[in-house]
Amino acid sequence: MLRATVFAIILGVSGVGVLVSLGVWQMQRLAWKEGIIAQADGMIAAAPIPLPENPDPATDRYRAVSVAGAFTGEEAHVLTSIREEGPGFLVIAAYQTTDGRRILIDRGFVPATSTGPMT
Repeated sequence: MLRATVFAIILGVSGVGVLVSLGVWQMQRLAWKEGIIAQADGMIAAAPIPLPENPDPATDRYRAVSVAGAFTGEEAHVLTSIREEGPGFLVIAAYQTTDGRRILIDRGFVPATSTGPMT
């Protein structure tokens, strides 16, 4: 009987230790995620800069940029669905900058019930 009680106590203490360590890990992960969100919010709220010549995905993610030029009329319609909106398309359009570069711009979601080109 004593052996079973000691085993149960050891098992219980081990389980509590595992659960406490998981809780600590979750709190550390929360702080890390909040840091990432704060950094992204800061990048989004910052004043736009001219489009970098060679954007770096790590440092330029969420960076607001400004460009001058015009849409070329070429679009890709990516079939998708949004929970509140239903089925539709993400519109990705080609854009020619005044310095000759071509970039893709996400023009947003268009419900499948809409007709005609996005303006």
